[in-house]
Amino acid sequence: MIGRVPREATPGYYQQARAFVLPSSNEGMSNALLEGLASGLPAIVTDIGGTRELVSEGENGFIVPIGSGEAIVEALRKLLDDSALAARMGAESRRRAEAMSWSRVAKDFLEVLKK
Repeated sequence: MIGRVPREATPGYYQQARAFVLPSSNEGMSNALLEGLASGLPAIVTDIGGTRELVSEGENGFIVPIGSGEAIVEALRKLLDDSALAARMGAESRRRAEAMSWSRVAKDFLEVLKK
């Protein structure tokens, strides 16, 4: 845990990370989670807010119970022990983030308006 990081410094931290963990008890559509996915990181998230829209259990990360440090540790161990799994999940995270880009969302929204 490093505490607050200035916005302009966050890309470097994402690039050095091996996983993204969002242990929140209340969250909407987390921008930080989107940034972690866009950085190609497997995600470990709690089952809150919009996390299930971005993370699918076993596909691009793990969904753990709120308040379970043990579940977070177990998920981290899986990723650290299996670099191929972490790489597959990270690639899927990146693919999902690209599908959520502003240009993609705007294009989809325009299509809805046209209908």
